[in-house]
Parts: sequence; C-alpha cells; structure tokens
Amino acid sequence: MGIIGAKWKPCLIDAVRERPKRPSELHREIPEAIPRVLDQQLKELEEHGIVEKKVYAEIPLRSEYSLTELGRSLLP
Repeated sequence: MGIIGAKWKPCLIDAVRERPKRPSELHREIPEAIPRVLDQQLKELEEHGIVEKKVYAEIPLRSEYSLTELGRSLLP
C-alpha cells in the first residue's frame, strides 16, 4: 500500500489506464494537484515499475507515461 498510497498516485494510475499520456495532459486532468507533486509521484511510480516513461528523441523533447504489466495488475 505504501507504493501507491500517496494522495495522487491512484489518480495517476487511473489517468494512464486507457492510453499513454504526456505530463501536461496529466497536469490538466488533475488540476487540484501541484505539478511538482505529480511529477514526483510519477517518478516514484516509475521507480517501482508501475508506470513507464517513454522519451521521444524530438525537438521539443516529448515524453509519455503508460502502465506496465505490474501497473495493470493493480487495476480492479
């Protein structure tokens, strides 16, 4: 529970359940949260293997977050 127990982590997991999303999309979908906090919680979810971050080699730099198999196993 500690891994996904932070306030916004369940919201982030739910937000990327259907398709990968960019950080800016996640910030718009969860406007109540401070962007810095969302970024930190995304990083923690990534470190625990629940979400993965894909970085595209483009200018400007673009990244997307999606659920891993472990992340999908947490869904109801």
